[in-house]
Amino acid sequence: MDNQTILVVDDTISNLDVICNLLEDYDILTATSGIDALEILEDENVDLIILDIMMPEMDGFEVCKRLRDAKKTRDIPILFITASTDEDSIEKAYEVGGTDYITKPFKPKELLAKVAMQLDLVSKTHNLEKLIEIQLEQLRDKDALLMEQLKKAEMGQMISTIAHQLKQPLTVISGMMSSMLMDDMLGRDVDVNTLCLKVQDEASFMAEIIDMYRTFFSTDIEKKSLNLEKIIEDTLYILSGSVANIRFIKNYQKDLEPIKIYKNEIIQCLMNIIKNAQDNQDENNIYEKVIKISTYKEDEYQVITIHDNGGGIPEEIKDKIFDNYFTTKSKDAGTGIGLHLVKQIVEEKHHGEVYVKNEKLTYNDKSVLGAKFFIKLKIS
Repeated sequence: MDNQTILVVDDTISNLDVICNLLEDYDILTATSGIDALEILEDENVDLIILDIMMPEMDGFEVCKRLRDAKKTRDIPILFITASTDEDSIEKAYEVGGTDYITKPFKPKELLAKVAMQLDLVSKTHNLEKLIEIQLEQLRDKDALLMEQLKKAEMGQMISTIAHQLKQPLTVISGMMSSMLMDDMLGRDVDVNTLCLKVQDEASFMAEIIDMYRTFFSTDIEKKSLNLEKIIEDTLYILSGSVANIRFIKNYQKDLEPIKIYKNEIIQCLMNIIKNAQDNQDENNIYEKVIKISTYKEDEYQVITIHDNGGGIPEEIKDKIFDNYFTTKSKDAGTGIGLHLVKQIVEEKHHGEVYVKNEKLTYNDKSVLGAKFFIKLKIS
């Protein structure tokens, strides 16, 4: 197995030398400023970033925020190194997307242990992604598979979402275990009761995620009367791990009556449209990603709209996006059946309509062009 690569960012050369010597068993890249680090990451792939907070021009917090907003670097674990031990600094480190932190002067064993733990998580995640990709590849021969079989390729994206969402509580639990071991090794008092309660909270969160997905993968036998607002909130809960960088604006009509629908299939439609919006925002390098979701009644329909700020859909393909197998993505990125399935579910199983318009989305005193999808579900 090739060595894993670590990028170390610190404006003090002596600190870089010390860290590089400690991590001699890994492939190391170094940067002496946040700007240099961002430039390196445009060309290089790394498995872990060790990031100093206090740097001139651009501090570690700002670097971390930019990395979390970029598709290529959003999932790379970031280990902050800081001389600050106040709670505000530590809290901010986590708020901007830091995975863990080490205080200066750091202890070599603590640094090595935390690096090893994060890289072990990276390795396990990569192995899971490879397994998912192998399974997806077996489902991508569209000429040999029936439509129902092709639907499983879309489920592969769901598996990837599950892996991403479960990784967060697993990382928290691993971090707490590592801190406990370090405290014990260094002779510090360990509050076992508090630690166990925190681990229990994370485990409960994971159980909720698993239960939600188990329900989602079950087959809807009959329509049930459900509230659209609840369906949308369930969808966003399922996607929460992979759309954390998107700001959702919600505009629900509060007096809507429950409507008879196939719950899991409508959730699949919403997920598909939201993920397409996210992909479009990423492709167009939208820094402030916004999606507005609205519900309202119109004649004999209840309507859901999903409106993004991704620049809209080119007019020459707008009428084709619901066609079977049509996709602007590479073979590895999509099968081209997602929006076609949305059309089938809405029109054939719910006697509704689905279409898209390019309209401007207004927020924060700005007005930005985006794609607005309409899902109209017949009430009776």
